[in-house]
Amino acid sequence: MAIVTTKKVEESKIVFTIEVPFFDYEKDIRKAAEHISEHINIPGFRKGKVPYDMVAKSVGEMGIYEEALQTIVERAYREEMPKQEIKEKILFDPEIKVEKLVPGDSIIFNVEYMIIPEIKLGNYKGLKIKTEKVTKESEEVKKKFEATLLELQSSKEKMELAEKSIEKGDKATLNMELFLNGIPLEDAKIENYTQLIDEKLFVPGFVENLLGLKSLDKKEFEVTFPDDYFDKKVAGKKILFKVEIVNVYKIIRPELTNELSKEFGFDNVDALKTQIENNIIDELNFKETDKKTIEMIETIIKDSQFKEIPERLIMLESKKMLDELKNSITQGGMDFEKYKEAIKKSEEDLVKEFKEKATERIKMALITDKIGDEEKVEIKEEEINKEIEDAKNYYKNHPDYENIKLNIENPSYRLQIEKMLKNEKTVKFLREQNFIE
Repeated sequence: MAIVTTKKVEESKIVFTIEVPFFDYEKDIRKAAEHISEHINIPGFRKGKVPYDMVAKSVGEMGIYEEALQTIVERAYREEMPKQEIKEKILFDPEIKVEKLVPGDSIIFNVEYMIIPEIKLGNYKGLKIKTEKVTKESEEVKKKFEATLLELQSSKEKMELAEKSIEKGDKATLNMELFLNGIPLEDAKIENYTQLIDEKLFVPGFVENLLGLKSLDKKEFEVTFPDDYFDKKVAGKKILFKVEIVNVYKIIRPELTNELSKEFGFDNVDALKTQIENNIIDELNFKETDKKTIEMIETIIKDSQFKEIPERLIMLESKKMLDELKNSITQGGMDFEKYKEAIKKSEEDLVKEFKEKATERIKMALITDKIGDEEKVEIKEEEINKEIEDAKNYYKNHPDYENIKLNIENPSYRLQIEKMLKNEKTVKFLREQNFIE
């Protein structure tokens, strides 16, 4: 049986030391050796049937222990930690560090939990945060409405090859080469690039040099890139473009009619326009509510006092923000490695830069959780169950559904759902207490 000792370290963490005797994990070592033997060739022995000593001689005894370590640690953690009485409010997701790993002896590892910093709440009611409802008379609604209609019409537009000079609003297929100081830029030979001829899609001065050109025309011209251009290799520099026009296309955009509206699932133009308008109003009102909610929580934070936030928690949140940035860059169609090269920063640099913002995000989460506790916000079992069933239904046709289902049914996922619902209810309560129109 594993032995657990507890020691509190500083104010921000609590550490449990777990010692697993050799006789408790010997079977895992034997099993690990058997698994390794299935993947190595030792003359005179069948795979999976190699004696322990021969496996140890081949890969080293520590290699066998390292193969079994995760299984041993996870089982001991899973069996022993639920028995421990923890009075402090901790953040789940502990850090596990192996302290001792010696063949034939006890394995000792530490489980380190971050303790949620104490918070002395300031005033969180009656703050009178003024909100404004967005209506269809709003200029922003009108602008977005027109842009959305144009986007829908554009999605059904057709290109027609044209024997004409390029004008704004046409599309053209281009071959291009870019040079800096007479030297070709890396990855800057572009062939058969088809794009709408619109100033918003190119660096300033580029489109003007294309206007009036026809198919098969060639032209050389220089354009100075903006100082704040994302690619620092060309930012603020004069670049020579060698451009060949392959084809010019006239854009045929359909009129907005009842027939076109039906292609988008609406009976007529009026029904389509009403839905678009309502969607825009809902979106802008949501953004306004979100913006004012952040303002409200920031006000509460300024009036509250926090004990020191664990450095590891700040680092984890900073890394989470880095992952969010990676996803955003990748989804935008850019390679993250090239992005780092362009901004001349490493991942470590970015994580350091995120620390301040990460600390703000942590404070927002902690303050919301604390207010939820103060106001005794509770989540019922049936609410959690509904979220879990909804998640299962959402993924039921996914090819990897069985693995996804196991993750959804994991107790840690249940805790995440409970935390999310508690946060939503608490924020709703705070809005009711503080928002005024």
